[in-house]
Amino acid sequence: MLNAGLVDVASRIHVVSAGPGIHKSMTDFLPRRVANAVGTQTELEEFGNELVAALELGDGVYSFCMFVAWGRRPASF
Repeated sequence: MLNAGLVDVASRIHVVSAGPGIHKSMTDFLPRRVANAVGTQTELEEFGNELVAALELGDGVYSFCMFVAWGRRPASF
């Protein structure tokens, strides 16, 4: 962003925790994960099912970090 000429550049890390609804999101991206050899269809489906069960019991945690950056164009841009 700095190399592109933006000013007042800042960033922040956000920790995102997910509940049982995360299974829908995981399912939506399943074909891409299989295509990228993250795991087989069966392995990833089993992982998703186990995760949802653990979240529903209160025994599971699913979270990830999201990096957000921003800046502004100077008036002379």
